[in-house]
Amino acid sequence: MATGTPSVSCPSDLFNMLRIVSNDKFGSRKEFETRYSNGFQDTFAWNARGRNEQLTTELHVLTSGYMDRKRM
Repeated sequence: MATGTPSVSCPSDLFNMLRIVSNDKFGSRKEFETRYSNGFQDTFAWNARGRNEQLTTELHVLTSGYMDRKRM
């Protein structure tokens, strides 16, 4: 995946890019956000701005074939 934009403040930011390269691997947006971003329905809207720390390594492994992360 090539993008010049840093995109990860939470895992849900990755969903659209991952959906382009692997349409069926990550399920629906809601499934992805529930699993990796601790997504939930709050009083007013869907909230997926978190991060499931226990599954961060799993997500890293699943996306390693698509992403090259440069850490500074």
